[in-house]
Amino acid sequence: MKRLGYEYYFASSTGSGEDSPAGIDHYLARELGETWNENCLGVHLLGPRLAEPRPFGGALWAWMRWKTAEFFHAEVWGYTGEDFRRVKEVKIARGRERERKSWWRRERCDNRAAALGTAGMLGLREPNTIAYAFCDSPVGLLSLACSALKSRNPNHRLTDEEIIDVTQLAWLPGPEAGMRLFTAAVKEVEGLEKKEAVKSRVAITVFAGEDGRYSCPGWGNTRHEVVFAQRVEGKAGLVAWERVEDVITGIRGLASAIVGLDERLKVEPLEEVVVAPASGHAIPEEEDDEQDGAGMQLDVESPNTDHTVTANEMR
Repeated sequence: MKRLGYEYYFASSTGSGEDSPAGIDHYLARELGETWNENCLGVHLLGPRLAEPRPFGGALWAWMRWKTAEFFHAEVWGYTGEDFRRVKEVKIARGRERERKSWWRRERCDNRAAALGTAGMLGLREPNTIAYAFCDSPVGLLSLACSALKSRNPNHRLTDEEIIDVTQLAWLPGPEAGMRLFTAAVKEVEGLEKKEAVKSRVAITVFAGEDGRYSCPGWGNTRHEVVFAQRVEGKAGLVAWERVEDVITGIRGLASAIVGLDERLKVEPLEEVVVAPASGHAIPEEEDDEQDGAGMQLDVESPNTDHTVTANEMR
């Protein structure tokens, strides 16, 4: 970001940390805020992996605040009535599920889950095994994407064209690159959890429709300084494609909170207004039509000619 000319900036994850392979959508954004905090003024986390505070590991004070707020249903320290209600619903649902299953059924399901988890980890530990199969068959990768969408969110709002776009973004650079990234991330997750980190300022977006899961944004204060939080209905899905407005709201909430906390972030008016004409190309208003007899030279090729289009010609 500094090479691009941005001394200070915000970062935002674009996918739910709960469902990200190897937790990349959570840990990568979090690492920016904790390691590069001199330049990264804040981070927006989507569906982060937050655990209920425990009275050990340096989180005693966070645990006491959570238990006090939960006991009295007090809307303090970032907790709200919706948090208490959601956490209670999750606990009741889990209790009913445990009662419904007999001992042998629980054991069989646990063994099956462990086997599936092991198979999943093997896929990441040996990325080439599955990656090259995807490279050889884009249709195979498309079928995997469709299957994942169906199991994750049967009521997703993606069109057929958008599903193909998502698949193509994974296929063109080569799925093996992503697999290797996941493999490296799996190896680093434990180290990231144990590492002592500076508390970064974060905005948190949690999704209240996740099956059997709910994370209170206030739990994030164990490791971060939560300056903004929003709770939205429904499942995360493909957030960057299906719920862009939630991402934008979270980033704006983060920026509004940081303005009053960090003097390095300054709000300045736009120096000029750029209006895009019907052709879709933005032309600054103060451009001189007669400058040098040709106007500003743009490196844009005309779709109908072989020469470079000038600003005057575009007008």
